[in-house]
Amino acid sequence: MIDWDESTFILVGQSLVDGHLPYVELWDNKPPGAFVRFALTILVAGRHIIAIRLLGAACVLASAYLTFLIGRRLWGSRAGVLAAVMSVVFASLAPGGQATMTETLAMVPVMAALAILITCRHGAGTGFAAGLLLSLATPVRTNLVCFLLVGIDLLIRSATRDRARVARLVVSYALGALLPPVLVSAPYLVTGTWRILVESAIVAPLYYADLERGAGAALGALLATLAQYHLAIVIGFLGGTVLTARHWTTQAGPQRGQTLLLYACVAAVTGSMIFGGPFYRHYVIQIVVFLALISGHFYSTLLRHRHVRPIIVLLAVGLAFPAWVLAAAYWDLGKKTLRGDKDVVYQLADYLRTENVRREPIYLMDHHLVYWLTETKPLSRVVTHPSNIVRESVLEVAAGPGATRESEMARLLEMHPLFIVKKANTWYVDAHPETKAILEQALGRDYELVRNIRGALVYKRKADRLSEARPAPPLEVRAPGAPPRSARGQPG
Repeated sequence: MIDWDESTFILVGQSLVDGHLPYVELWDNKPPGAFVRFALTILVAGRHIIAIRLLGAACVLASAYLTFLIGRRLWGSRAGVLAAVMSVVFASLAPGGQATMTETLAMVPVMAALAILITCRHGAGTGFAAGLLLSLATPVRTNLVCFLLVGIDLLIRSATRDRARVARLVVSYALGALLPPVLVSAPYLVTGTWRILVESAIVAPLYYADLERGAGAALGALLATLAQYHLAIVIGFLGGTVLTARHWTTQAGPQRGQTLLLYACVAAVTGSMIFGGPFYRHYVIQIVVFLALISGHFYSTLLRHRHVRPIIVLLAVGLAFPAWVLAAAYWDLGKKTLRGDKDVVYQLADYLRTENVRREPIYLMDHHLVYWLTETKPLSRVVTHPSNIVRESVLEVAAGPGATRESEMARLLEMHPLFIVKKANTWYVDAHPETKAILEQALGRDYELVRNIRGALVYKRKADRLSEARPAPPLEVRAPGAPPRSARGQPG
């Protein structure tokens, strides 16, 4: 496991393959489009983590090719090639870049839409395709809805002197943009579970966005991440911006508009990351392609003037830290592979398959990809992503009105799962003493530590507690017309 968000996407994707709509059986506060991509991969390739990783690799390469097309159109083939290569390198070196993340999936339709807007003549077909593609990104990464506004502004400005053409562009763009939401909503409307979709994909993320850190902290974290992992393209972006400003008056009108589009995209996605709630480092994958595009312009200009040495120095300095981090991780992985060691996730899966032949309920507080590998399921939809149990802003949507982290932890432990797996320090629970106390009391009373698998502590239910075990209650799916659950956002 590289990133536990990826594990959550896999679990919900598998649930979708098994015939359950996202949020109904398993739950997370990500939009439903993220799970569809994983479900399709599992449907085609089966339960193989390599297939999931190949999905991410294919998306990175597709984004790189589209980056090349845009860079070639704006600044020539050399700039396009450099931008494409840098987009692959720096997306892969980003935190979480080795896993298949929603940011990786979402950038393909975004870059495809931008390639159409920049390289094609603006007509009704272009408007429809751009609206469709940008809208396809939103059900994967909700914050990318900002690109819809950028796209429609560009289309309108491209035909400001022809009102009839503006109207055709806006209508075609709107039709394309509406199609994905309609397709996503249709299954929920047919099955009468549309409230679950609204509360899970819209209400819960909005309240979650109010948690933890403010815009200042998010901006600081973003800049620190860029400085650590993307210094070379940040410098290239700044250099490309200087070049753009210097040659602004010599650029043709269309090229100015296309260049401004890139900067509008940078501003839009940066703003969505800063003001969209808690910031996590893998979010920077959304901005890498834009920085790489403008960096490609800068580095290609240096090459054209035979300034090779500064390029080597800048790339060496910028790549030193992220390359060292990634190389160290792969070096450690290589040594373990040569020794015949399996990753802790696979060791846990092997152990639980052997010791839990009847597939009784288990509770994985870490390494929850093991559910998928052992063909078991979380105790409740709340803990599809383990840390959701302490996020009270989303608990009322996933668990029910009035749910708290303490009540949900107590409810899960009252189900007496056969095994509980956790690390010695489970940070998201340890941060809440009352919840931690409930867990520790249950572990001390009802469980015994039977195995330590590379830091993963495996607790097994004591034999005298077998008679008390009972299955988890069925998931509540409210009927149409039932009163909506409130979602009171509280710091979590």
